[in-house]
Amino acid sequence: MPEPSSSIRLATTSDAAAIADIHRAARAEAMPWLPVLHTPAEDLSFFRQNVLPQETVLVAEADGRICGFVAFQKDWLNHLYIATEYWRAGQGTALLHRVQTASTRLQLWTFQDNHRARAFYAKHGFVEVERTDGAGNEEK
Repeated sequence: MPEPSSSIRLATTSDAAAIADIHRAARAEAMPWLPVLHTPAEDLSFFRQNVLPQETVLVAEADGRICGFVAFQKDWLNHLYIATEYWRAGQGTALLHRVQTASTRLQLWTFQDNHRARAFYAKHGFVEVERTDGAGNEEK
């Protein structure tokens, strides 16, 4: 298992492809039951044109490459994805702690069936406050 990365930095637009690839692969592995609604090109465009310019995005690096990222705005954590080969190696925790120190009241959404993510956030002090039927999200 790779060692935790101590290298966390602010993302740049040149990181968009790596971020989109990590998002797509980690999401497919963690939530194979989710419908795939976008092409890889659409994912890249979303991160390059929406997320990177509008949110604070940090990347974790290990072994000379980006191995995870987090994107947040104010008190909302919008994305936290780690390359699958780095799961349980500490990068997710390191990124989350960076966001927690920058926020006074951090909140987020997870899919109910994403038990791995729900356990991760509970381990780090998050408390479930609401469940929905998914009607309000893109995946339904």
